[in-house]
This record gives sequence, structure tokens and C-alpha cells, in this order.
Amino acid sequence: KNQLKKYLRTEIEERLNNNSNIIFTDPLTHTEIIGLGLQSKMIITDSGGLQKEAFFMKKPCLIARSNSEWTEIVENGNAILFDADQEKLLAGFNHFLDQDDLNYPSFYGNGNTAKYICRKIIKLFKNKN
Repeated sequence: KNQLKKYLRTEIEERLNNNSNIIFTDPLTHTEIIGLGLQSKMIITDSGGLQKEAFFMKKPCLIARSNSEWTEIVENGNAILFDADQEKLLAGFNHFLDQDDLNYPSFYGNGNTAKYICRKIIKLFKNKN
């Protein structure tokens, strides 16, 4: 909230604050963040972790930074970097409002790694007995 006041023109800050579809919150737990994220159209964050969570939730993400450790999601079009540029923020916001067909490839696996590891461990112990 403080960064918005610091960097955004008053009229843009007021538009954001008066938009019932945008929620500004105090810090949230991980569970609360995921719950809100799943109900959202898109996520705006400066958090590296939330950028990736947005991808897992299949939500486009506007990133308030000049770079991202998750370059693949930016390169794939799932996230847009806007740093402190108000025009990029608005352009990215409008871009994602109209996007319903973003592609979310399996950059990070298929979600079955824990199951695979458990099966391997069980097989290893069965073979030792």
C-alpha cells in the first residue's frame, strides 16, 4: 500500500482503491493467499514465491519488479514485469483482462514427484528384505 502511494499517480491509485474487484490486504498466511488467488482473475505481486504460485494456480501475474527468477513464466506470457512503471502496469492489467487462453506448460513437472519418490523408496526397502 505504501509503495502504491509512493509511485502511482493519485488518479490511478484512486481507480485501484475504488475498484471492487481489487483487494488490498495486510499480510496474509500462505493458505489465505492461495484461497484468494484461486478466486482471482490475476495476481499482482512483488513476491518471487507468489509469482510461481500464480503460475501453479493458472493465474496471470503482474510483477512489480524489473526482473524475475522465474524467467520462463515471463517468456511464456504468463507474467508481465512492470517494475514501477504505471503505464506498463495498466497495459498488463488490461492485457490479462482480455486473456482467457493462456498456456501453462509443465515447466516444473507433473505434480507427481512425491508419489514417484515414495514408490521408489518402498521398492528399495522391499528389495532389501
